[in-house]
Amino acid sequence: KQPRTPHPMAMAMVNDLLEVENAVSLSPLWGPGLTRPIFSMRYEDKLFDEREVISVDTTFFDVFTFPFIAGDPKTALKIPFGIVITEKIAKKYFGNEEAIGKTLRINDEIDLAVTGVLENIPTHSHFSFDFLVSYITLKPHDDSQYYTWNDFGHYNYIVLNNAADPKTVEKKISGWIGKYIDFSEEYQVALKQGTKGFQLQPLTKIHLHSNMRWELQTNGNIMYIYIFSAIALLIIVIASINFMNLATACSINRAMEVGVRKTAGATRNQLRIQFIGESFLLCLFAMFAALLFVELILPIFNNFTGKNLEINIFKDWVFALILAGCTFFLGIFSGSYPAFFMSSFSLVKLLQKKIGSEAAPVNIRKVLVVFQFAISVFLIISTLAIYDQINYLKNKNLGFNKDQVVVIPLKDQRIRQKFEAIKEVLLENPDVLIVTGSSNVPGKQFNRNPVGWRTNEDPELFAEIWIDYDFFDLLEIKMAQGRSFAREMETDSMNNFIINETASRLFDWENPINEEITYFGDIGTYTGDIIGVTNDFHYHSLHQPITPLIIMLGNYNAYNNLLVKIHNKNIERTLYFLQKTFEKLDPEHIYEYSFLDTTFKESYEGEERLGTIFWVFALLAIIIASLGLLGLEMFMVKQRTKEVGIRKVHGATASTIVTLLLKEFLKWILVANLVAWPVAYFVMNNWLQNFAFQTRIKVWGFFAAALIAVTIAILTVGYQALKAGRITPVDTLRYE
Repeated sequence: KQPRTPHPMAMAMVNDLLEVENAVSLSPLWGPGLTRPIFSMRYEDKLFDEREVISVDTTFFDVFTFPFIAGDPKTALKIPFGIVITEKIAKKYFGNEEAIGKTLRINDEIDLAVTGVLENIPTHSHFSFDFLVSYITLKPHDDSQYYTWNDFGHYNYIVLNNAADPKTVEKKISGWIGKYIDFSEEYQVALKQGTKGFQLQPLTKIHLHSNMRWELQTNGNIMYIYIFSAIALLIIVIASINFMNLATACSINRAMEVGVRKTAGATRNQLRIQFIGESFLLCLFAMFAALLFVELILPIFNNFTGKNLEINIFKDWVFALILAGCTFFLGIFSGSYPAFFMSSFSLVKLLQKKIGSEAAPVNIRKVLVVFQFAISVFLIISTLAIYDQINYLKNKNLGFNKDQVVVIPLKDQRIRQKFEAIKEVLLENPDVLIVTGSSNVPGKQFNRNPVGWRTNEDPELFAEIWIDYDFFDLLEIKMAQGRSFAREMETDSMNNFIINETASRLFDWENPINEEITYFGDIGTYTGDIIGVTNDFHYHSLHQPITPLIIMLGNYNAYNNLLVKIHNKNIERTLYFLQKTFEKLDPEHIYEYSFLDTTFKESYEGEERLGTIFWVFALLAIIIASLGLLGLEMFMVKQRTKEVGIRKVHGATASTIVTLLLKEFLKWILVANLVAWPVAYFVMNNWLQNFAFQTRIKVWGFFAAALIAVTIAILTVGYQALKAGRITPVDTLRYE
């Protein structure tokens, strides 16, 4: 499942389907292996490497409304050899000078004149870019099938008229598309049955609800929004519960105030309004304190998450209304129970100081404490499970050795032509062990194309990679069958292929070696023999399963990356050598490098951030729940003061009293664990389904969460219990 479709499809839908008013086709400018290349942009003496370049139809600004600072949106993309840039790029290259008409030279090969300047793209946009190049400039110089119906390599957006039903249009596409694409009979049947087909996605749903291969830009995940929203709501609820518990626990201290006000003629409703008003004022103060705290912490949060969130209640009235509504609701919700409880006190017993016997049912508070600690235990278990999965991902055998491998991008054709010369120079250094090239790097995107092996069967999609000799040696990838590419074998070119074990299992051959397959690639169709089968290795992150892979011997034109295996000693000196060598051989580009193990580590940054956020939430929930437990303990100690005195008169020791009080609370903490365990298992088991390779939820995590909860409970109520146990019998019996 992928979001890319053929380039002509967009305008064909405008012409053929009445429901479609307008459309645009766009795509990043791909490099070999369908990777995002780096472009060298020059203006006079300024030279920068740029990545955010996409190619678009002339209808781009008819579909998307990006505001212009300079230039005409109606003509900016209709001028051959024109380029549209953003405001930040205009300032970067031209300062305060007029940008329109200025010429940028790309890769020292082609000159493009600036025809428009846009406002900077909002950070919350579905996709971002710095440069727009029109297809009018690109198409005449491309003799491949990239712009034909045969290539599913573009991102097409359509605008439906107001009366159109997207589901109806979806159904029409399946029958209509056969007019332009000659699908196999099997695929046509699948289209009619609805098992395969084309789907329309609302633009506003893509970022959070779409997670396909080859997304135009990295998307978010609505599941995490739901998870964090639910946790935030639960924390607010347990904070409100704590307020109720603490307010009612301290109600005895305000009993005289209530009695005096009732004596003075205050009604129950007046008392309720007073207590709810106090709660509301506390929530209002908390709201302003929270806004101040968020402003202080937001830069740290943005840096941690890689986001660019901002809060402005004066501009975002919807957010302001939601915030005001939540504050009002929480004030009423958290203040209602204490208000109704305290306003119901009997005047006679208030004046007799016998309010302790009229206290609200303790069982309600016990249930609330169970609820609070169940949330805390759930968060602890979830956090431990997340970190266990992250540790599993980091330490799982990938089927190759990623250590001490430096990846250096080869940024244009000129430097690729020097590939063999670069290898020779680098290998003169004794700390450089192996040098090779590849179109793609494990851990990044891989292009996919059909591979066929029977004339009467539909080809299967294979991931593909073009490699140089020594690729398998450098990464220590083992062969399961056959051999690798060899310099002494002159036939090892487009006539020979290597596949992985997953690919070999698609065939019904006992031994795939020397069997013939056909590769239907972007640059042509090639038929050749399988000469080797590699052990399966994880060329994607562990979020994805291992899929069929075809490996081909390339030449310098196919290599986007130079892979350099270096010695684990003198690393800094070797890196300096690599930098100086490249700066001499490729002075037109800024030197960049990365370590292959870092590439894989970056694949799991989202999970690591999730784990850290869960730790923070868990800690916050535990603190709030502990305050609730402390409030309940204070209340129960006051309720049972006379009982403590009687027990001490009958010989009970301080340790016996402490044990008695602690036992009561530990029982409810254990109940909280029993409530939280199945919920945590269900939620985390579903979360683990996001990974093709996953660890199992460990039993020790549940017992660890229980131990943490019990320890916190003992530390929280232990002091109050000890204090109650040390009270002398005379003082306790005089309590009332």
